[in-house]
Amino acid sequence: MTVALWAWLLVIARVAPIAWWAPPGDDAPAIVRVALGIGLSALVASALPPASVVSIAVMSDPARLALVVREAAIGAVIAVVATVPVVMAEAAGRLADLARGAADGDDALARFTRITALVVFFGIGGPLAVARALADSYAALPIGGGAPAGAGAVIEHVAIAAAQLVAASMWIAVPWILTGAIVELGAAAARRASGLVGGMAPIDGARAIAVVGAVGLGAIGAAAVMATQIRDAMAMLSRLWA
Repeated sequence: MTVALWAWLLVIARVAPIAWWAPPGDDAPAIVRVALGIGLSALVASALPPASVVSIAVMSDPARLALVVREAAIGAVIAVVATVPVVMAEAAGRLADLARGAADGDDALARFTRITALVVFFGIGGPLAVARALADSYAALPIGGGAPAGAGAVIEHVAIAAAQLVAASMWIAVPWILTGAIVELGAAAARRASGLVGGMAPIDGARAIAVVGAVGLGAIGAAAVMATQIRDAMAMLSRLWA
């Protein structure tokens, strides 16, 4: 391939994971994500410094392939950090679906919590933070620039920060777990008190209604937790390559 094609491939390798996985992710049609990836790649490629193109030109093909892998890893890190809070919010909704005894394929609460997280993400400027993180990554780790001094420390910092974000994002599920647990305890106590098999159906119906109501109440606390976690993720994106 020509040097120009290699340069395009390297740009796409870093941009593609962000365009495909970062919020809204699967909620956007594939054609939209592809178009976003192509548009971002064109912007980045047009701003590539001549030094990067020259360094690509003098590389061997194996070195270029290794660089493609590095570029994809950098883009994946940004995408994962941006996506974790939304994924954890959806997982919290799935827990609530299980608590209300939803049938297979019934993921209404999971969709509700995911949409809520996406609204918060866009409301606090998430896409702009992702774009800044991408720009900062090129400043810290330019294409063809090799590993800068302290690159090992940067990678270690990113890995630790991402792990901390995953752990912190689990708090998104706490409000729904607590409300679901309270409803389960109440339903179990009601069953025990009734002692009647025939009384189970009304109790189970009331339990399902109570779980849905609990999700609404839990959403008040969860929205605050969610906003905090997404803000933390956005702050982390700005510090990834510092």
